[in-house]
Amino acid sequence: MTEWLTYALTTIGLVYFITQSMIFSPLRVRLTRGSIFREALLYCPSCTGFWVGVLLSLLWLVPGRDGLGPSPWQETPKNFLTMALGGFMSMAISHIWSALTQQGVNPAWEAELPLREPPQEPPHAP
Repeated sequence: MTEWLTYALTTIGLVYFITQSMIFSPLRVRLTRGSIFREALLYCPSCTGFWVGVLLSLLWLVPGRDGLGPSPWQETPKNFLTMALGGFMSMAISHIWSALTQQGVNPAWEAELPLREPPQEPPHAP
């Protein structure tokens, strides 16, 4: 049971760090400027949660029979099934967390919107 709690809290912490933290804000703004795909990836907790789960699976940090460690689904975690299952578990955890705490609105999205827009050039006077 504690390995599931550890996994859920690790997922929530990493997703929060990437999607909302002030520390990651300058990099998040720089990476998302001009790309709708990157905006979805770095501001959407569910989208980010999937890739966090894939990363945790690659690092053997999935709940298993003996706590966090190698995947219980396969001998090696570096296969598609394990990465997909880890991704979907983390995506579900992140989605539930964001639905409970944010009502579907990422506060960093609104706060950083002016920073993501390209600077406007002043109109040329005739």
